[in-house]
Amino acid sequence: MAFKVQPFYKIDAPVGAGQPNKPDDVTLVQYLLVKVASRTAGRWTPPPAPLVVNGTYTPALGEWIKSYQVTVKATN
Repeated sequence: MAFKVQPFYKIDAPVGAGQPNKPDDVTLVQYLLVKVASRTAGRWTPPPAPLVVNGTYTPALGEWIKSYQVTVKATN
């Protein structure tokens, strides 16, 4: 089960295509991506597919993860 350890969050298993995608872990990744997208205007533009925070892995979540990883890698 995902949980917060001040000030960090922890997931139990990887989230992504072909991964365990435990609902609590997926929910945390979805939530954090939505929050980052709302605060990084101009620095990261998420994919146009809407991301629903519901704990279910979808192709849209895969697109959001990949987009964020590419942006972070390009800025480092």
